[in-house]
Amino acid sequence: MRISKSVKIALLSLLLVGLVIRGLLPGFVRDHFNSMIAENAKTSGGVKDVDLWLLSGRIELHELSISKADAEIPAPIFTASRIAFSISWRDLFKGRLFGDIAMTQPVLNIVDAPSPNKTQTGTEVDWRAALQSFYPFEINRVYIEGGEVHFRNFNSDPPVDLYLANIDGSAQNITNDLRQNQNKQAHIRATATTIGNGDVEVDASFNLLKQPSVGDLTAKVNKLQLTALNDFTRAYANLDIQRGELEINAHINAEESDGKTKLDGELTPVVTNMNILRWRTDVEQQHDPGIILVWEGSLDLITRILEVGELDRMETSVPIEGTLKEPDVGVWSGLFGLVKHAILGRLENDSLRETD
Repeated sequence: MRISKSVKIALLSLLLVGLVIRGLLPGFVRDHFNSMIAENAKTSGGVKDVDLWLLSGRIELHELSISKADAEIPAPIFTASRIAFSISWRDLFKGRLFGDIAMTQPVLNIVDAPSPNKTQTGTEVDWRAALQSFYPFEINRVYIEGGEVHFRNFNSDPPVDLYLANIDGSAQNITNDLRQNQNKQAHIRATATTIGNGDVEVDASFNLLKQPSVGDLTAKVNKLQLTALNDFTRAYANLDIQRGELEINAHINAEESDGKTKLDGELTPVVTNMNILRWRTDVEQQHDPGIILVWEGSLDLITRILEVGELDRMETSVPIEGTLKEPDVGVWSGLFGLVKHAILGRLENDSLRETD
């Protein structure tokens, strides 16, 4: 069967048109995304490059950067080396619009400063509205690889940079299976490394379809070296820590009560081998002024009173109550717990000595 010359020309023209459209699409997507950022008076920035895979239904944004507009802040609000949006063809053929998001090296910077123009909290961007505008699909899964979250203060003395790094995590069953089963939970799991080489594990389950949301969160922080927090403690509390290790266990349950998300949880911090004042370091090397030495010496004395056992262990339990919008953290209960732990620990040690 011969194909006429006119049909060949038509097919060739369609192919050329398809190639042209395919070549122009990445630029169109990039310009559309950048215009969305420019429309927000609070932000500036954009994405440098876009890749498209039409057959696999994937869009990749490369070198994304979003900064606070007209602000004197040396760190952007958010950056990512790559964000990939993919479409689930299986669900699309069933008439449902679902997709996955994978982020590589996303970095969020929260900045504290004495003036609003130098401060950023991340709320400058309406993340949900921006995502719905660019990617109008229900999100089934989210993956994060090599993420970071920073709390910075460039104006303090010394400058502060508290961070979580090496964040790897995933959120499964966010919408897809939940639509089939209203009682099924979305699962969020993540690991990270803190400043001071601490290890972080987060495991959460939430039913995102119920309003208010209900669920459960468990988090652990292990082996955080307190000396890594010295820039923060010097800037905000006028003290530095010579030694110590921090461990935190947290468990929070969220339940529905009177149309609100009621919190019921507990935060358990444990500090071991903590030392604040050291004569050679604070006096002979750093030449701390007298008022700082008195302050650090007083805190060091308090910690020695509260420490128990061979590891000089301080432990307490801080209740978390209230609602999601108005959480109530029991600071005074936590302080009472420190004293209670010290008293009970010393009584236990005394009874053991008498037994021996």
